[in-house]
Amino acid sequence: MLRERQPTAGMKVFERLRAMFRRFEPITVHDGQIGNFTSDPYGNWHGRLSFGSSTTVLDILLRTGTAPPNFAQVQFVCEVRSRFDTIWRELRGQVFAGLDSFADGTTMEQLFDSLQVNGISFWQLDTHPFRWEISAETPLDDHLFGIMMDEFEYTDFRMDG
Repeated sequence: MLRERQPTAGMKVFERLRAMFRRFEPITVHDGQIGNFTSDPYGNWHGRLSFGSSTTVLDILLRTGTAPPNFAQVQFVCEVRSRFDTIWRELRGQVFAGLDSFADGTTMEQLFDSLQVNGISFWQLDTHPFRWEISAETPLDDHLFGIMMDEFEYTDFRMDG
């Protein structure tokens, strides 16, 4: 009869060291609804999708840890994707509300209309409300805008650059 060998303290230390210095190997998974997504060493999954009626393909990031997106997370992405045109129309009156026009007379509505969406990041998909962000640029300003959402509610925007 064979006995299972119990790991010694030295073997445990060796395994931890090996895991620490192991080179990260990305994994690509395919989901029938949202396509291919590839992992990175930081718990993110990267892919490309079009949203709403746009034919523009956007960079997509899903932060789900080492496991690929699960069914509920994929369903949420699909719902955002199908409702994106409506979401975008509703954001027009919310994102820059209360800000003054530029010195050259450019209104906040004109600024919003000039935004070009280039990516969507789903930051928190493990607990509700799911949190995500739309990244956009505009030729009218040299900043990258992040439009932050909780589920389907606008919460705030930020600027980088």
